[in-house]
Amino acid sequence: MRATNAPVIVAGGTLVSDEELLSRMEQAVAVGAIGCSVGRNIFQHKNPTAITRALARVIREKWSAREAMAELKEQA
Repeated sequence: MRATNAPVIVAGGTLVSDEELLSRMEQAVAVGAIGCSVGRNIFQHKNPTAITRALARVIREKWSAREAMAELKEQA
């Protein structure tokens, strides 16, 4: 059963760890979200490009949060 026929975009929320952010997004995608609107977790990140790439891996490429986190750590 679907709650809505409209596309769902998840808000980023408060500043959280990279692991928490990627895990939340993985869970959101698993239940049907098609994207995210993340601000401070990108803008205040030490590597905004890398965390954006990690989010894209989880949301667009369906990587697990663990896989995306491993790649993110390699770029640190």
